[in-house]
Amino acid sequence: MFRDQFGTGFDLLSHKQMDEYHLNYMPKNWIPICYYVGDYLFIDSDRVDTGKGYLMWHNHEQYFEDPPTIRFEIDFNTWLERLIIAQGSPFWEWKN
Repeated sequence: MFRDQFGTGFDLLSHKQMDEYHLNYMPKNWIPICYYVGDYLFIDSDRVDTGKGYLMWHNHEQYFEDPPTIRFEIDFNTWLERLIIAQGSPFWEWKN
């Protein structure tokens, strides 16, 4: 989705890919749903019922023992809508 000239873009994962991308060292309650240049968008299954803070962006340079780089306070529909509006640009990195 939104591939650039180098072939880089966001990959929304299928159910099968979610299982394949979930590695043994990742927390069991973190479900990968999107992949982008080594980084992941996860759903924290322990927080889904709250409706907030269950989407997390994890930078590939950090350890999984560390807190996620970003814990979004929006739902997946809003995250995806903003990604589409931003035409595939990581909108959470924008400065005001």
